[in-house]
Amino acid sequence: NAVTPDGMASVSLTYARAVGLPTPGGVTLDAEVGFDRGMASGVSFQELAGDIDSIGLTAGVRARRSLRWGLAATGRAGVGLARTDLHLTRAYAVDDAIEDHAWGPQAQAAFGLDFVSRPGWLPLVDLGLRAELGYTLAAPVELRATPADAGGDDVISIPAEYASLGELDTSGYTFHVALVTRF
Repeated sequence: NAVTPDGMASVSLTYARAVGLPTPGGVTLDAEVGFDRGMASGVSFQELAGDIDSIGLTAGVRARRSLRWGLAATGRAGVGLARTDLHLTRAYAVDDAIEDHAWGPQAQAAFGLDFVSRPGWLPLVDLGLRAELGYTLAAPVELRATPADAGGDDVISIPAEYASLGELDTSGYTFHVALVTRF
């Protein structure tokens, strides 16, 4: 990644609802909608400070099969949209900033394990942990070198075409650790 050598850290919020369709082998299906936000910052080429911010909205399905001792194997797939923001400045300076954002499609798939139990003090709620390994495939988005202070309401400017920064691809492997609550 030419913007920053660091990976993205993210937080996610997912809502799932049991579908209720008959499936073979004790597999249950859940419909899911999710929101995630990822961020990465760093300095590349010892001169360029970059910040990437990504917001994703997805919808998909999760399959879960209970194993034993509260463990369940899970697999999920989803599709949606991601908004990618890029902010670049000279390292250790705040002037001459450029930024842009773009929307693009994305798809996600992951496999993992759930450990869920029902504590005695919460008789109607299951609590647990989930760990999953997956991949996010995001379409590369075209970004332009728009000055950060361009286009304010009180600014009158000559229409301009800003230089292309190329495409930014936020695809990659993912590892999630999650708290799970079911009721």
